[in-house]
Amino acid sequence: MIPSYSSRLFLDQMGGLELQPDGSRRRKWSWLDTETHTHAPPVQPLCFALNKYIGIRVLSQDHISMTFLHYNRSCRFNVGVKLRV
Repeated sequence: MIPSYSSRLFLDQMGGLELQPDGSRRRKWSWLDTETHTHAPPVQPLCFALNKYIGIRVLSQDHISMTFLHYNRSCRFNVGVKLRV
């Protein structure tokens, strides 16, 4: 059985924010600050399923992958980009 997640994920050019289902903050990080954030990307990836066919994995700003599953086949796309300010 695939677990269901009700958290919300917001990504922008400066960082990201993951919220609990009740709206409280779970994790917050900055893409530019890799020293102080040990429990959020870019060190520890976020992995969650949108449904039983689509999954998201956030490793860093330019390594965000979306995976589509169908029976024994899968397809992975890298949808992340590195923004230069």
